[in-house]
Amino acid sequence: MSANVMGANYNSMLAGGQTAGMQQNGMPQQYNNGSIQGYTNGYHPSTNGYTNGINGSKDVITGSYGEKLGNSYGGNNGHNGGNNGFAGGNYGLSNGTGGLNGTSFGQNNGYDGYYGAFDYEGGDAYEYGFYPRYSQGSGPEYAQNNLQTTQLEEGLEVTVYGEAGEEIPAPVDSWDAAQTLFPPVLVQECRRNGFERPMPIQANTWGIGVMGRDIIGVAKTGSGKTLAYLFLGFMRLSNAPRSPSPGMLIMAPTRELVQQIEAESVKFGRPLNVRTASCYGGASRGPQLGQIRRGAKVLVATPGRLNDFLQAGQVNLSHCSFLVLDEADRMLDLGFEPQIRTIIKCLPSEQRQTLLYTATWPKELRSLASDFLKKPIHVHVGHGDHLAANKDITQIVLITQNEQEKMEELRRVLSQCQQGDRVLIFCETKASTAYLSQQLTQVERVNAVAIHGDLAQNNRDWSLESFKSGRAPIMVATDVAGRGLDIKGITAVVNWDPAHNAEDYVHRIGRTARAGCKGVAYTFLLPGDTRKAKDIVNVMENTGLQPAPELLQLAGRGQRNFKGKGKKGKGKGKGFSGKGKGGGGFRGGKGKSGGAGRFDDLGRV
Repeated sequence: MSANVMGANYNSMLAGGQTAGMQQNGMPQQYNNGSIQGYTNGYHPSTNGYTNGINGSKDVITGSYGEKLGNSYGGNNGHNGGNNGFAGGNYGLSNGTGGLNGTSFGQNNGYDGYYGAFDYEGGDAYEYGFYPRYSQGSGPEYAQNNLQTTQLEEGLEVTVYGEAGEEIPAPVDSWDAAQTLFPPVLVQECRRNGFERPMPIQANTWGIGVMGRDIIGVAKTGSGKTLAYLFLGFMRLSNAPRSPSPGMLIMAPTRELVQQIEAESVKFGRPLNVRTASCYGGASRGPQLGQIRRGAKVLVATPGRLNDFLQAGQVNLSHCSFLVLDEADRMLDLGFEPQIRTIIKCLPSEQRQTLLYTATWPKELRSLASDFLKKPIHVHVGHGDHLAANKDITQIVLITQNEQEKMEELRRVLSQCQQGDRVLIFCETKASTAYLSQQLTQVERVNAVAIHGDLAQNNRDWSLESFKSGRAPIMVATDVAGRGLDIKGITAVVNWDPAHNAEDYVHRIGRTARAGCKGVAYTFLLPGDTRKAKDIVNVMENTGLQPAPELLQLAGRGQRNFKGKGKKGKGKGKGFSGKGKGGGGFRGGKGKSGGAGRFDDLGRV
């Protein structure tokens, strides 16, 4: 089934007041039947305050929502919402153009969840047809002299860049060495959690960070970047003068990643009496402000909601001397650069230590680093400048002719899973995410949940918790789940729609094989996906894998007279109930050539 048909089905479900099949098993209402329509330019200043460009023709509250929102912000032109955004009720921007243009949300970032209803953060940039690229930093690009390169196991290498002549401290490669830098209670907590030794990104940045230097940390997903900067921030807080406002700020692109970082900060900060607060769109502002004002020393935030608080004078960052930009490339991809720059201006510049962490290091990001950091030391864990994936991930590409074949291959993939496995499926649009999760739930009779930018925060939390706990072993998601999330037990990632580019492909498949585990990543390609096939081939070759002949052909490196059928999986395994040949899988039924049997004993609906 094509994406257009999926979108039409999705819209018809909304119009009929349905919930796209996502309301089973006590799940709260996922959609508010009021699709936002008519973004023009997000907002733009006028003599009347804000001219909104939002016209809630679905009457999310009552009457013209745009007019209500406009009046509430002191303007009389709130009814201006034209039809340049979600045209004619179609899901997604018409022709991929319209009001969203990278700066369209202006200073308040699309109102960042007005009363928790509207929020751009964590939304799906690609679904709107706009993919803002980076601007150029105003300062010269920092020096990139190779100061040292250390070879690790399995071909991994750690390369340190900086100005010539820089003294680089030795790696902190054991917990005994870490105890010389950090309080014993932190080291004990790491040992209690089963960490045998510091991860490479931790070992090679801690010594630099305690010297007060700015750091650029580049490492694969699931490599321990969060604890790398949290421990440094805790030490900075312990040596800073007492202040009623936060002393450490961590910015991340999505709500889910903010919540994950907050949980880690609370866990490891509790023994040090370090309080952590968070703020993000899609949730009530009052409790978030209360949490910040009750003496939080660490603030984890998405740029839009934090920028709103700063514009309203509700948060003070004048004593914040430790800044972390986590998943920095993703924040810039999503158009948060203006908000980030505005926020950084509210922080002290002289005594501030800034850390930038990312899993990819595109050329466009390098000049911007010169604006955010001062003479940083760059630690790169991986394979130099080549974009590579985790070697613990088995990458399998299946070339299909149409959507029907994709569903057949998906059945085979799921039938090979065993009890306790979790599968994360990525779709390109919110419409296809809702449709596929509905198909799995209602047609295939499998417990599946969905997560995408249109869901209210409580529904996203419910979906994530159901997936983490195993109540729903399948989660269908847009790229909102592609960055930074650390969910244990994901054994397979399926790209129902291929990733937008190589960087996003690496991030998507990086949801599996985390913390030393193994995983499998499946990608479905259609005959027209030549460019995306090239991206995958490059990543596989950089990772040391040999692409299949049919993938090379699709990428233009061989004969093109193939018939787009991918390999059929083989294997034996027990399903969730009953035995199955070729992979018992979710339903444990019989199946040949990789187990084409149905898969509903994953959890019947």
